[in-house]
Amino acid sequence: MSATAAIVTQGSEIPDGVGIWSPQWFEMMKNGPWFRREEMQPINPRFQNYHPYACHSCKRGSLMGSNLLTCTRCNVVRYCSKDCQKCDWKFHKQWCKAFHSLCQDGLLNQIVKYDSIEAWQNDSPNVLSLLFSRMGEGILRHSVEIQITLSQPRCRKCFQAGFTLLEEHGNKAQKANLTPCPICMGVTLCDECLQGKDVENMTMEENSALFHSHRCKNPMQECHSHLLSLCCAGMIVEQEHPLGMPSDTDSQERWVPRSWREYFDKKRSDFDLPEQMFLLAPVPVFLSEAHSINLTLQYILFGLSLPEFAALREQEKLVIHYCGASASELNMPGKYVELVRLNPHWTELQLHFIGPNQPDGVASKLQRAIGMESIRPTCNIKVHAHKGLYHDLHLDPPTLIVCQSSGLSDPGYTQEWRPTVEHFFHQSSVPVVWTAGLEKEIMDDCQVLRSWGAHLLVEPTANPFRGLWPLLDPGRECGDFFYSNSYFAVMKGQR
Repeated sequence: MSATAAIVTQGSEIPDGVGIWSPQWFEMMKNGPWFRREEMQPINPRFQNYHPYACHSCKRGSLMGSNLLTCTRCNVVRYCSKDCQKCDWKFHKQWCKAFHSLCQDGLLNQIVKYDSIEAWQNDSPNVLSLLFSRMGEGILRHSVEIQITLSQPRCRKCFQAGFTLLEEHGNKAQKANLTPCPICMGVTLCDECLQGKDVENMTMEENSALFHSHRCKNPMQECHSHLLSLCCAGMIVEQEHPLGMPSDTDSQERWVPRSWREYFDKKRSDFDLPEQMFLLAPVPVFLSEAHSINLTLQYILFGLSLPEFAALREQEKLVIHYCGASASELNMPGKYVELVRLNPHWTELQLHFIGPNQPDGVASKLQRAIGMESIRPTCNIKVHAHKGLYHDLHLDPPTLIVCQSSGLSDPGYTQEWRPTVEHFFHQSSVPVVWTAGLEKEIMDDCQVLRSWGAHLLVEPTANPFRGLWPLLDPGRECGDFFYSNSYFAVMKGQR
């Protein structure tokens, strides 16, 4: 299969929420405390995502009738009140001060002058490099600061900036007056592109077509994704964290669901949640995000019926290495128990999370947090975290290796990955699952693997168990959002 071959889609179902949550979920969510603007804590910074047209602290905005203020230093980030701005300052100040200083030095004047997303995409690596050099150490390449930098308020059609910068002579550049989509508050049009249209008296379909038709194949779906993404942030404010618990009971025998709808039809009453909560879209969305990798592995190992996995299917003890794992993959670690629920004959499951950003000395805390000993007396579940590079740690060979959104084809990471992939070659009997959020990412990753001589057991494939949470894609390579684990491939040794 060539590097430009099409993604395999046979047998996969890309979910859209139909049959999983109520069509009236948004109207129901309006009755909740977040929408009613009840007093609550700002969003937990571990789960922060940038929404350009919502308060950066509590995620409220025009949907609730809140007027937004703009940070007077950076002129980019918005807040619904002085209190929210004060709460967020300790998290925002590092980016804000760096951005402001670059503006004062005249090094970012070009970013208000782009006339297309392509021009911005071409220059964005330079802008990020300048910002990170001012921000110093400790900033991850996939942090919320990247989202703020790359997703600032702009007209969806002509790309005019809706923010101002200081120019060389101290005068602020002119900014476009932007009107947000009244349905989702996720994108905007400037006055010139809006052409005086009365958006308040237009239908949902008309507004979606008007605001979302530019560089978008499905305006209604994109509009819904913006609304869902914002409401997910709102529910995190309500709940303090996304929902990520496992189901409560084991399957009677190994179960391999084929779609999210099948999974939730059987399992929705098996979570420690009121069943009516599943009517609200963010609830199954959070659970899909938590269990996407679990269901993906279940589908690959036991649903694809590959002869190379025949011996593995009979094993009662599994050791899984999550290679290149980020610290965030240990948020709510109890979610990994779902693999045990789906495979009741397993007697032992070991999970090893390996990566340079893994926290030290957390294994015992994870065991206690999950309550592993009480999950099932007949299955010994252990969790380990290892700080470092996989090829330097010399761990015992696992049953399976997982690399989620590895960045393998990112020029900044490719050569860092090579010794690890060569280490995989020495464990030629161990399959390695690669996942990616974007089609281009999985295709490029597999092109790198082929160039190094890897044997692809499963070619790039659309995943029926991708996450359902719309995650902002600042690069807008295939729209405003991507979804975790949207695609997978499996390698095993060398050709």
